[in-house]
Amino acid sequence: MGHLFGFKKIAVVIGWQMMVGCSDPAKVNPNKEPSDPGQAAMLGTDISSKGDPIAAGPTPIGGGTKGSDPIAAEPTPISGANLIVTVEDANVDPSTVQGYIVGNPSQFKAEPLAAGQGGSERTYIIRNVPEGDHDVIMTAGSVGRTGAPGTASDLGIRLSKVKVNKGETRRIERLRIPKMGHLEGVVQLQGKQNHELVMIAFPGTNIPVGISDAGGRYSLKNIPVGTHEITFSHNGYITGRIANQLVESEQTITVPEMVLYPSLGAKGTLTLGDGSGVSTSRTIKVNITPTGDVTLMALSDQPMFANIPWVPFASYTTYTFKEDGMNKNLFLKLSDSNGLISEFSAQVAVMIFGDVNLIVKRSASQTKVALALKATNASQMYITNTVGCGTGGVWENYQPNKEWTPVNSVNAKNTVFVKFRNTAGDESICTSGTIEARE
Repeated sequence: MGHLFGFKKIAVVIGWQMMVGCSDPAKVNPNKEPSDPGQAAMLGTDISSKGDPIAAGPTPIGGGTKGSDPIAAEPTPISGANLIVTVEDANVDPSTVQGYIVGNPSQFKAEPLAAGQGGSERTYIIRNVPEGDHDVIMTAGSVGRTGAPGTASDLGIRLSKVKVNKGETRRIERLRIPKMGHLEGVVQLQGKQNHELVMIAFPGTNIPVGISDAGGRYSLKNIPVGTHEITFSHNGYITGRIANQLVESEQTITVPEMVLYPSLGAKGTLTLGDGSGVSTSRTIKVNITPTGDVTLMALSDQPMFANIPWVPFASYTTYTFKEDGMNKNLFLKLSDSNGLISEFSAQVAVMIFGDVNLIVKRSASQTKVALALKATNASQMYITNTVGCGTGGVWENYQPNKEWTPVNSVNAKNTVFVKFRNTAGDESICTSGTIEARE
């Protein structure tokens, strides 16, 4: 390994991640042109409907992938599209070729395409690819290498932003898979003398994880040529990330030094529903955006979280309130890998029945009062003289006006209670209306 001095550090700020470039831009700039004339020959030709060339060399990936992040992303529908890759290199052992979509390598992986389906000895297909832009990794072993597929790979490339349209068969012809490259570097745990056991990973890929030694040094061999996202993780520390790390064929590149800082508790924001503060359903969408490492979460409409279990963190979930109301609070607890807990809350008006209202008025009757009732989408109502609407009434068809026998004389002070129900069986909170004594 070459010398590891003179690095420009990448600092991971508590609660956020900040990255700065290496002092040698020629080593980490993903936008630079290939320095090796032979690298241009790695370009595969796209012969899909648009016919644009696909750069198979080191091109930007726009911030990496989400494939292996703990935060759950919205699901992508299967489009029924296929990606077909033809390898043009006599040095490639066709039996060792493997390929997959970054982000889901186990589901979207390459398989040989039979001659009867338009394939050849070096043609491979990835079926049912989701619509959108994808990074694709293709690896292989050189002719004459030994070992099982995958273990004998010395050739590899990461194709960036391969666009797949719904229902389209996308073809990459005459792809050359270059010799892989290598990375090395140093990662430090702030406040520690021993920097071992930091995991260096490539999210969403099958690239083996690297581990740092006591000095923080690591060496990553046989990485596909292209631009990769790299994460640095250790229990109790904020995860560090490099979004666009270049790997060049048969070159060993030194990664900028990474410093990981202890986690001081998860931070984040909590958004309920569409963020408007009003929901017409008791089941609302919950969106959690963390700004630090988060491993567990708990949700409750009670601040004490009684009998509420911890569950694995997810950025998208739903929560169902037991009843509607103007100011419904949802409380959130987040726990990081250190076990430090942060608490948040958000408020929403759950208004299934709209602006529920009950007005009690006098009528011409000597024994009854007049009720004016209001509830959107109500199909039934339950009127009673009992506080809390637990007893004393019957469910009947909703109507906006009704006469009612109060508990006291019509000339005395009376309070009437009502709750509403819709066709789905949802019940409103118990609402009251009062009429004062006649003077």
